Amino acid sequence: MPADLPERLAVYSNLVLAAMSDEDDDPLWQRFYRIQIASFFLSKKNLRFKLEEACRAYRMIVNRWCDVKTDIEDCDIPIRNIDNLFKTILIDYPYDCEEECKAVSTVPVSF
Repeated sequence: MPADLPERLAVYSNLVLAAMSDEDDDPLWQRFYRIQIASFFLSKKNLRFKLEEACRAYRMIVNRWCDVKTDIEDCDIPIRNIDNLFKTILIDYPYDCEEECKAVSTVPVSF
């Protein structure tokens, strides 16, 4: 694992936020997003992605966030470690977007 992996993950997650014009500064959203997008990047077998693929993962994260946020707001039990809760939420990302992404010319990003 590269020593600068955390920095690279931060750059890639910021790249996706910028591509999706996300300006939500809710700290819970930011934590959830960063944990989930890191999970997306790290679970890919070759650690390469196309921006379209990452943006699709972003949309899946946003959809899941809507449910998670509602659950947090409706929860009567205090949540002591929100990061641990966020890490237990698994999103089934479709990792192969070759057919879907072929029509778009992109430069693969890797680390």
